[in-house]
Amino acid sequence: MIATGWSKCVLEINNQRIELHASYLSDALGDLSLAIYNIISGEDYAKAIFTKEPGEYRWVLQRINDRIINLKIIKYHDYCLNLPDEDGILVFEARINLLEFVNAFLEGVEKTIDKYGIKGYKEIWDLYDFPLETIEKIKESGSKKEVMENRGQE
Repeated sequence: MIATGWSKCVLEINNQRIELHASYLSDALGDLSLAIYNIISGEDYAKAIFTKEPGEYRWVLQRINDRIINLKIIKYHDYCLNLPDEDGILVFEARINLLEFVNAFLEGVEKTIDKYGIKGYKEIWDLYDFPLETIEKIKESGSKKEVMENRGQE
């Protein structure tokens, strides 16, 4: 979080780096948390929206197999709601280990909580509460064994 109603996300994977900003107009952390939880739970496709002003970034998580996901970040110059992924501009793409991605995400969440606390998060983010319930579900499902069990494999 960089100011009231604004956050910054820095993503670095395989020597690729991108810095994204999101405004309070979307539940950026809640959306990303839910997308990650859906992928852990066995979905093959999930998305999250980071609204900027104007426009948005769409995070697209697509399962390659039980251990690897493809992550795309697509930029739209306006609020696109349900436009197809192909209508945006691809600004980042990487194949990543699901467990490593989940662990890095949770590490970032912990840093946010350590710095602001849950109440402080709400005060700064304004329209949306900290997605505690979804984060807890991710933590409960976060071990490699549990991720594999959710996919019906061991």
